[in-house]
Amino acid sequence: MRKPQGLTDEKIRNLRFAKPGERYDKVDGTTANLFVRVGSRKKVFVLLARFGGAKNSSRRKIGEYPDMNLEQAREVAAKWNLLVAKRADPKTENTRTAAEQRRLARQIFRSAMEDFIAFLPFRERRRHVEEDIQAMRHYVLDSGMEFVERPMREVTGIDIETLLVSIRDRPAPRQAGIIYTHLKEFFGWAMTPTNQKAYGLESNPAANLKPKWLGLKKRVRKHTLSPVQVRAYWRATEILGYPMGSCLQFVVLTGAPRKSKAARARWTEIDWNRRLWIETPGKSDIERPVPLTAEAIALLLRLKRSQRPGHGDFIFSTTNGQKAVNGFSDSTDKLRLEMVKELEKLDPRAKPLNFVIHDTRRVVRTALAELDVPKDVAEAIIDHGKRGLDRVYNQYEFLRQCRTALSRFCARLMEVLDGSASGFGEEEEFDIPVENPDGEPLWK
Repeated sequence: MRKPQGLTDEKIRNLRFAKPGERYDKVDGTTANLFVRVGSRKKVFVLLARFGGAKNSSRRKIGEYPDMNLEQAREVAAKWNLLVAKRADPKTENTRTAAEQRRLARQIFRSAMEDFIAFLPFRERRRHVEEDIQAMRHYVLDSGMEFVERPMREVTGIDIETLLVSIRDRPAPRQAGIIYTHLKEFFGWAMTPTNQKAYGLESNPAANLKPKWLGLKKRVRKHTLSPVQVRAYWRATEILGYPMGSCLQFVVLTGAPRKSKAARARWTEIDWNRRLWIETPGKSDIERPVPLTAEAIALLLRLKRSQRPGHGDFIFSTTNGQKAVNGFSDSTDKLRLEMVKELEKLDPRAKPLNFVIHDTRRVVRTALAELDVPKDVAEAIIDHGKRGLDRVYNQYEFLRQCRTALSRFCARLMEVLDGSASGFGEEEEFDIPVENPDGEPLWK
């Protein structure tokens, strides 16, 4: 019997199309089981074999000519013939191989981190989610570290330590501490049973890393503002004007909520009848009623009257209320410059400023303590959640007490600003004179 001659691309190109409704096969003659099936409009490479150990032969499409040439078809056919000899089905094998490739790709550190980043907006505590995502991309994924492109199971504690030390020694120790926290959370998330299996992670490479061993001791900021610095702050906000200066005044008058929350305040959140700002969402995604003192109401009314017709819902805005104000970094720099100028006018001997906007929370909390406001009330004013069992069982919001305390604070604040009060606390009085060693009173 004459052995069929092998096909060529030219021979395939010259094969005539079949009549409508008909088709015929042309055997390759070089690669076993490979045919070209010619129809009325297409020429298709097929393999004729008993796939998966089936009793009967069937045809499987390999590809269409000329999108696939003869050499490519022969390579695929040769691989499929090997699988057929093992009683395997190429279709099933291709599906399994593709799934395995996707699984291995998902196990790469970069891929796992992208999954974690996608999860961050849905975690319970997500107040800084945008900053967290930006930090992880910049300091980890874009770090240039080789381990980022390795499988998760090959990432070691040395890799993580090297990254953190490189950030610390830039020097950026505070940022290194933040990334340390994020990476600990990331690997803790990856070690949950489902994720651990998906990422092929055998152990947590960050488990034995401690901040003190990496020189990442967190420093607690204790800076607050003296009364004269508070006056400089207020004058600087007036110079900044609307919207940022007004927003920073609102921050203080409402008990120093986090500046981002104040910036997102909406007119529809103001309950004028009950004199409340219904702050939404709160730290725990729960509406929080904030009492509005007379001073806060006066500020809001002044802003309301000055805003143009058609102003949107956002109280503090550079886009006529359509979007909330942002850009605190630039505004803080301007605020510091103006505070320095005003402080030189008020007290040339005053200490240099080391100010961040978050210091206003310490100003308010310290002033509340000086005014003898109970701790539970003072903590509620600055939106510090209850702790322990009190958080579970005591659902009282101290709204009435907060309003009274805030009113006292704002009244004293106005006195500090106009210079009629030297501080937020009451002057201490002594009824019993103390005698010096000579027997004379130190004062009368």
